Amino acid sequence: SKDIYVPFESSDYPNVVFYVIATSIELVTFSNFKGWYQINLRCNAPHAWLKEELLSFDLSEITEPTTIEIENKTNVMHPKWSNYIYEPELWIYLQGNESEIKLENLSDNGRIFEFIDLNIGEELYIHNRKKQIESNVAINRLANLFNKNWFRLVDGINEIKVYNQCILQIRTQFPIYV
Repeated sequence: SKDIYVPFESSDYPNVVFYVIATSIELVTFSNFKGWYQINLRCNAPHAWLKEELLSFDLSEITEPTTIEIENKTNVMHPKWSNYIYEPELWIYLQGNESEIKLENLSDNGRIFEFIDLNIGEELYIHNRKKQIESNVAINRLANLFNKNWFRLVDGINEIKVYNQCILQIRTQFPIYV
């Protein structure tokens, strides 16, 4: 069987979520008095998580590259890069006659995340941490249309230059030490 971790929020840490599973539950009572439950919990990670956020940017009418800002709020170092990198989930909805998408993270040395030769009006879902791409046209977009620079956020405010008309949604849930 697979362990299922459930969200747990405490008034001690507002806006923070722990994903936990109960490892033991014990009813504690004294004679005829009321009692309480003592529960031991195990977390899914050595850190907590900020509450999930979904950022939406309607860039469907831009006529020139436009810069948006996204803050990386993590204080947990990435295990692969030894710095505060965060890899969010993206939904990209191409607008107008666009057949490509290009996002340049000016805060990450101009790192470019790009797809070319897409279908007009195509919709993409990208899970950057898991290296997964889904398209509404059910074609493998990882093969030769993607530059393989997965989208990521570096520590602090990230300035992202968007080159194509699109609606961009970014889901984050930053790991955080409390």
